[in-house]
Amino acid sequence: MMPKEPLGSPVVWLKKFYRGLDEGEVSVPCGTCNACCRDFDEIFLTDEEKDKYEHTVNEAGRAMLARKDGQCAYLTEEGCTTYADRPHNCRQFDCRALAHCGLFPADFPNVNEAVQHWEVEVKTEEEKVLGLSLRLAARASIESGKDPFRASADAIFGGYAMFARDAVKMVRDRNKTDGPRIVDQFGKEF
Repeated sequence: MMPKEPLGSPVVWLKKFYRGLDEGEVSVPCGTCNACCRDFDEIFLTDEEKDKYEHTVNEAGRAMLARKDGQCAYLTEEGCTTYADRPHNCRQFDCRALAHCGLFPADFPNVNEAVQHWEVEVKTEEEKVLGLSLRLAARASIESGKDPFRASADAIFGGYAMFARDAVKMVRDRNKTDGPRIVDQFGKEF
């Protein structure tokens, strides 16, 4: 098991994450971690990337990065051999999204371990509300049958977290005395 590492503020992370998406590459402190390279069977390629990377085609006709020996074909003992020019989906994946949403994908043991090594830190009221909102939104998506990756995407991009954030704020504002206590207790359950 990897040692715990501070994940930082969900507010700061989300701003950097959105900025990275706009710029075409999310900055993720992977270090030597290559959990996603080992666990993900389907790393989809864009049409432009098909000619650039060795790939297979799934039953639905989508091009996927080739796999070799149970991992990405471009992963070696030294790391990713195409890291500087890796595919779009590799540039956009950030396991910290799962950690902020409180999701631990048991079907992906390496990613699960990587996610568990992040320690979410919430210090301010805004961080507490956003963190709880992301977890509530992800939980709602899981309960509707989504997998952890789709659930974290729903929470972050689908507006569910903002809806949950507004609900959390409403509970706090309605009852200045009990609202924070109720939300804090609810947050402990998630």
